[in-house]
Amino acid sequence: MAALIHEKIAKGTSIPALDINTTCTSFITALDTMSYLLEAGRYKRVLIVSCDVASRALNPKQKESFQLFSDGAVAFIVEKTDKEIGVIDAMQKTWSEGAHSTEIRGGLSNFHPENYSEKTKEEFMFDMNGKTILSLCIKKVPKMMKEFLENNNMKISDINMVVPHQASVAMPLVMEKLGVPKGKYIDEVKDFGNMVSASVPMTLAHGLEKQKIKNGDIILLIGTAAGLTTNIMLIKI
Repeated sequence: MAALIHEKIAKGTSIPALDINTTCTSFITALDTMSYLLEAGRYKRVLIVSCDVASRALNPKQKESFQLFSDGAVAFIVEKTDKEIGVIDAMQKTWSEGAHSTEIRGGLSNFHPENYSEKTKEEFMFDMNGKTILSLCIKKVPKMMKEFLENNNMKISDINMVVPHQASVAMPLVMEKLGVPKGKYIDEVKDFGNMVSASVPMTLAHGLEKQKIKNGDIILLIGTAAGLTTNIMLIKI
């Protein structure tokens, strides 16, 4: 995908392009990874593109995911600065007991395209067990959040706005478990659905555009992804 985007906007140059994939939290992982390379002086400016066409892989028989997931594309340009702003800290964890609760089994070497047929076509569609994932999130993520905040000597009250991955309509329940009060997080699930990797950056962009997030604010990006992988990041705008 990186080379295909490069072909559209930078063909004829040798600007490096690479794919960073943690599904729904890919933007946070990419921003975390590239922030170190920017800080080290390897690059001056980086374009992060997050995009998914989830609708192409949904199973109409699975009402929960079919009604929830949507398409989206977002791009952010980040660069090194001498100002006291930017990424403060980040944390990523994976609990592979959730690896098969959100997956597409068909398409690569594990279930090769040569096996596609009318009988096996659902193996090539997105398969999600929402209740299992929600249960695992509620069990694991609050402890991770507590650890992350303690590492940074911070409390939820020190954060101006939480920008969560728009994972499901259960977001208010998850935010409550994390101790984030209503009004301190952006909830756009009903408006835009779950845009997979575009979800977090789209919500961040809307927060900036609508001035829910202002210069000088401390914001927290958080999201869960297939894996089960969870990312948390603190940023000063």
